[in-house]
Amino acid sequence: MQRRTPWQLPLALAFAALAGAWLAPAGPAAAQEATPAPSPEAPAEDEDDARLTALGGAMAAECYTACGFVGALADGFRAGAYDKTYVRVRLGGVKGMVEVNLQQLKQLRRQIQLTPADHKALTAFQGILEGLVQQCDALSAYAESGEAGKAKSFRAARARTWRQLANTVGFGDATSLLEPGGANLGESK
Repeated sequence: MQRRTPWQLPLALAFAALAGAWLAPAGPAAAQEATPAPSPEAPAEDEDDARLTALGGAMAAECYTACGFVGALADGFRAGAYDKTYVRVRLGGVKGMVEVNLQQLKQLRRQIQLTPADHKALTAFQGILEGLVQQCDALSAYAESGEAGKAKSFRAARARTWRQLANTVGFGDATSLLEPGGANLGESK
């Protein structure tokens, strides 16, 4: 049994509480529906929905923090501070949390009417979460094998995800200055 870190459960519960206002009992049929396109009946874009604003802020913080933590694990592994078991266990925790939030986000998108701007933002966050899962898988594979190709896959997933996160939350041209770790994984020290 994997031991939870003190922050894992509170973060997952916080996201669930934010999303919970929209997640009415829907049954299995609703879970099978495709994500709807933005609805003309959705609120006007100038009508600020405080719940979606809070969700967007929480998503931005979670994605940035998870990205930073994965980068720190990569840097620590490269420096020899962490062994492969430590890295795999920590990545398992991050990946599990991200996957729960990804599933909750997908369910939310199926169940509420979104403005075009909200649809675009939630689609972007879904892509970022999927990129974080790819980073966790790639770093775990590299930690296990030490193969240069696995490190290259990690760096590519990381660069792609970081670019998407930076564009979504508005980091703009400062992305190279703010990138949190992992950029040199697999390269000689």
